[in-house]
Amino acid sequence: MYSMRSFAIIGRPNVGKSTLFNRILGRYRAIVHDTAGVTRDWQEYTCTFQGLNLRLYDTPGIEHQTGALYNLDVQGLIWVIDGQVGLTAHDIELADWIRRQNLPVIVVANKCESEKIHDFALAECSRLGWSSPILISAKHGLGSGDLAHAMRTSVKDRPLNVDPETHTPISDKNQNNLVNSEKTSISVVIMGQPNVGKSTLVNRFLGFERMKTGPVAGITTDAVTSCGTWNGHTIQIVDTAGLRRRHQGVEIVEKLSCKETYRALVFSHVALVIIDASRALQKQDMTLVDNAHAEGRAVVVVLNKWDAVENGKEYIKDLPPSIMRHPICRVSCYTGQGFSALWEQVLTSYGQWNERLPTGPLNRWLAKQISANPPPVIQGHRIKIKYMTQIKSRPPTFALFGYRVKDLPAPYQRYLTNRMTADFGFSALRITLNDASNPYEEK
Repeated sequence: MYSMRSFAIIGRPNVGKSTLFNRILGRYRAIVHDTAGVTRDWQEYTCTFQGLNLRLYDTPGIEHQTGALYNLDVQGLIWVIDGQVGLTAHDIELADWIRRQNLPVIVVANKCESEKIHDFALAECSRLGWSSPILISAKHGLGSGDLAHAMRTSVKDRPLNVDPETHTPISDKNQNNLVNSEKTSISVVIMGQPNVGKSTLVNRFLGFERMKTGPVAGITTDAVTSCGTWNGHTIQIVDTAGLRRRHQGVEIVEKLSCKETYRALVFSHVALVIIDASRALQKQDMTLVDNAHAEGRAVVVVLNKWDAVENGKEYIKDLPPSIMRHPICRVSCYTGQGFSALWEQVLTSYGQWNERLPTGPLNRWLAKQISANPPPVIQGHRIKIKYMTQIKSRPPTFALFGYRVKDLPAPYQRYLTNRMTADFGFSALRITLNDASNPYEEK
């Protein structure tokens, strides 16, 4: 149990909510751009700000009084207005809605970099009937101390359940999917092209509508982290923006979304690459699988919308080897078909990704492979493989030692990799080649 305060940052679009969110967190977690409406899903993080333990929510812009707080578990609201523009009609509507929430409110006038703007913001905000607003510049960090003081005095500490390893709050909303566990947290990133069902998969896993979904591609822009469990294993699941083939003219927001997706991939353990099985396999699908594999993640290929596939055997038969080398799960995120098998495979792949093989059994296996298929002769010299040892896990990485091993051709390397995948279940592994010194070789 941790003692902290919880706040939601609210306001109309493009007033600097995500910039303030990042400023308080002390790191870049929400995409920021001048385009209105970039944030579309609320984000939740814990942090320490000016000595305060906080649970902080970044929310999409609320334009009308019908806006909702998404049933977030908050103690107070940080209402951000644009100090340069002043109050708008939407702000006035939002003020009426905020009063009905019966929560402490901190009014923040953002973009107040000069004294002239300060005076304007104070005059505008006095019309609201609340106490004087906190004048800040989230972009430049001005006014952070005043904001922290207001957050400290507006609400009191309260105990909140926080996962001890990930420091992610355990929300009442997904208590039915969470159990106390001492097992290591597994970070799972969801990747795929736009509109293949990534957010639907996250919502089904959590058991509630955490992510916005719809038939229009590109709803998700940020990389949004949620927390749940499966069979006693704590899982951090990261929903990411859909990745299309790169081409000229891509909007800057999409470029930022792409950057956040690959950042989430780098810090993940397991990568679920979602493919829409109701349409033909596309080159971008294979590219995403290859990128996740090259990054050394445990890759699971998820064929979504499998209930819409007429000839499943033909579909699987036509998949390229770069996809077939990974575990494949056939699911329908909408109906739940194959969902349990998918998450069991996630646990299996994570276990294999962490596995270490003893050197003795590994080299007995290697001797059998060499006996069945000896290394080739290169320029009149036969390559001699002496032994193999595992030098690390996550992903499993093996060092191969011998004479002229660095000349080992790519087909033979693939032979060893494929045999290890088949015999040990590894879908992500690496082999390094190391020549042992030969005392009889002429210098």
